[in-house]
Amino acid sequence: MRTITTAILILLLASYPAQAGVPETVAIGVDTSNLDPKIAAEIQDSIPVYAWNGLRDGLSKVAKTKVQLIPISEAKIVEQIQNCDSEACLQDVAQSASADLVVRVKVQTKKASKKRKPEYVISLIVVRALPGRDAWQDKSDCKDCGSSEINHMASLVAGSIAEKIKIDVPPPPKATPPVSPPIATLPQPIPPPASIMNPPPVAKEPSEWYVPRYLSISALGGGAALIVTGIVLRKIDGDGSCTLPANKQECSRVYSTGGLGTGLIWGGGAAMLGGLAGLLFFGPSSENSHVAVGFSGSSLLVGGAF
Repeated sequence: MRTITTAILILLLASYPAQAGVPETVAIGVDTSNLDPKIAAEIQDSIPVYAWNGLRDGLSKVAKTKVQLIPISEAKIVEQIQNCDSEACLQDVAQSASADLVVRVKVQTKKASKKRKPEYVISLIVVRALPGRDAWQDKSDCKDCGSSEINHMASLVAGSIAEKIKIDVPPPPKATPPVSPPIATLPQPIPPPASIMNPPPVAKEPSEWYVPRYLSISALGGGAALIVTGIVLRKIDGDGSCTLPANKQECSRVYSTGGLGTGLIWGGGAAMLGGLAGLLFFGPSSENSHVAVGFSGSSLLVGGAF
């Protein structure tokens, strides 16, 4: 008579998510039909838990992180696993049940003598449908074993198979270099407002050579005096130079000032022309002079500050 043991596991999820590529769900079926009913009853509830522990520990070594497997305990799926005798059949079950791994555990009894305990063979087949239809299997003999030794051997075989399963473990995240705080920049000083005042006028340098106005004016005045004197001398030229008594009509001495008067007139005219030229053409600039000269019609205007 064939005895079929149903693997029913109730486990809690870990507080962290599984990594990409690491199996998350597993369905386990156990076949103990070849065992003595007594030993089958002893291991039918415990051997699935040992197989699950061994599978989990082996996957954790491969993934280098703790793996938590979620058991699928639907009776229909477990029955399909128990009825499968080939890897292809188990892979179909894994694909239809959307299980990452499907495990079939089988415990058989070898011929045993009456003087010692029976010998057992524990075999496991582990398959997955995605990303490829992969399968792994292994088995081990257990001599002079009881129920506890059978459970322990199932855990060892499951762990050995799990270490052969290829897992695409994502690389650890790269450590991001520390970001240095931004360097505080001091505000640029505000430039002073532009002055709206006009710059002071630059004093114009006087010319290298000029005739002072007072000399020109003096020349004008002196020339005028000389002309007046020359006119007077020309006027008295030939006149008597003595006082005539009442009985005389002609003075014995006369003035001879015509030449001198003419010379004074010419000299005075030249002096006036020189002074006028000094005022008009050789005088200092109006900024450096206290005397101003101008003409209005027929008159000469002279002004100044003293």
